[in-house]
Amino acid sequence: ATQRPLETIARHVATPAYVYSSATHRPPARVMQAQFKGQLVYPVGTTRKHDKLLYRVYSDRNSGEYYIFDAALQEASFFDAEQPWLDPDRMASVRRVRYAARDGLMIDGFLTLPPGKPDKNLPTVIVPHGGPIGVSDRWGWDADAQFLASRGYAVLQMNYRGSGGYGNAFEKKGFGEWGGKIIDDITDGARWAVAQGVADGKRMCIFGASYGGYAAVMSAAREPELYRCAIGYAGAYDMNLLYSDSVTTKKASGRLFWEDAIGKTVEARRLQSPISYLDQLKAAVMIVHGEDDIITPLSQAKALRSALDARKKPYQLLIKSKEGHGFRNEDNRVELYDKLAAFLEQHIGK
Repeated sequence: ATQRPLETIARHVATPAYVYSSATHRPPARVMQAQFKGQLVYPVGTTRKHDKLLYRVYSDRNSGEYYIFDAALQEASFFDAEQPWLDPDRMASVRRVRYAARDGLMIDGFLTLPPGKPDKNLPTVIVPHGGPIGVSDRWGWDADAQFLASRGYAVLQMNYRGSGGYGNAFEKKGFGEWGGKIIDDITDGARWAVAQGVADGKRMCIFGASYGGYAAVMSAAREPELYRCAIGYAGAYDMNLLYSDSVTTKKASGRLFWEDAIGKTVEARRLQSPISYLDQLKAAVMIVHGEDDIITPLSQAKALRSALDARKKPYQLLIKSKEGHGFRNEDNRVELYDKLAAFLEQHIGK
């Protein structure tokens, strides 16, 4: 078990905990885990004599704090916080959930609920992670989920097939399924939330970044009756165009991965492209992109905009200069969240 990634172990146990193979970290970790119940304790560093050890403590409501453990005193003292302006008592709790996809594959997910609200019939935002292959969401504090929950929305994230941390066989199930069974897994999660009574099936949107942006637009096109709006952030929408101008495919290894994961032919990549299915789209669309993105270049946002224009379908557009694959400038991030909140309120209410 000590050879498995620590996050994988933490993801699959009922109570959050880390398992340590290091004899140096094991005893203090046990003391700290007892002190910080319900949170994860992770080793960061140590002095050469191992008399002082640094640990990071975090949870779904705590974005990260650091403590120094004194081996002689067998106690920890606070050192620093990553975001001291955040009040954990005002943050939303995150539940681990699990549901069956339509072919029987079990999918893990995380449900974030707005604080102080009954968990019934809520306007809901589905947030698929990026990647998609080998990447996964983990239990803990998430900026997007917490922001959306603070505005009154339930948030569902899922580790669809292809996600990392569930073994090689699970990861391989995502190859060739970017626009197929992965989207089915996301759809099945959305319908599961409705069946559980948590989500209002008439007030649902989907929002994601990178592959998550791809999944948002593809899901809305494939399931026109399910989503009221879709937000693509640094997303990919035309896979043939992306194959030709992404930095990922400049190397032979990147091209081989793309051909295995998406498609070897122009036609295969066309069938994996969200812009190929926009005729059936009913959801309102918001496009967010950075001008300097080299992972999913701005040409992707332009291609989606042109395809929507050709079909006379409305959309909102937010493009920022000097931004890459996701916004880093604080003012731009604030503007994104403000416009995201207004867009969601317009289409699924507060």
